[in-house]
Amino acid sequence: MLIKSQTDKIKSAADIAAALRCSLLAEDRQDRSKEHFYAIGLNAQNQILYIDCVSVGLANTCPIHPRETYRRAIEHGALALIVAHNHPGGTTYPSDSDTAATRQLQNAGKIIGIDLLDHVIFTDTEFYSYQREGLID
Repeated sequence: MLIKSQTDKIKSAADIAAALRCSLLAEDRQDRSKEHFYAIGLNAQNQILYIDCVSVGLANTCPIHPRETYRRAIEHGALALIVAHNHPGGTTYPSDSDTAATRQLQNAGKIIGIDLLDHVIFTDTEFYSYQREGLID
């Protein structure tokens, strides 16, 4: 799935969670019960260049790799990236693997010159923001 909108501007992690919840509603019930990992590419004004569903996993895990995460960012000339994924189980608290993946993505972004601004974990009603919690450099 690739959505492109030059006019939408990211103002908060709540905006991200709300937009991606809507995106998940387009999936059938069985697919909504799986983790989905998204990358959102931004320009210099934090306007959305694209939203890409990078990976769909299982009920409690989703593969994340910098190569796939940053592929469209490089293609579209994004200056910053926000990543997000859902937790179908209902808790927004990050797992150890979520935090390890966030650090790996942040380090990869530093190498290629694309800032990772946030990693948002969302459920049907709540969200967790690494940036808001002070866990993104």
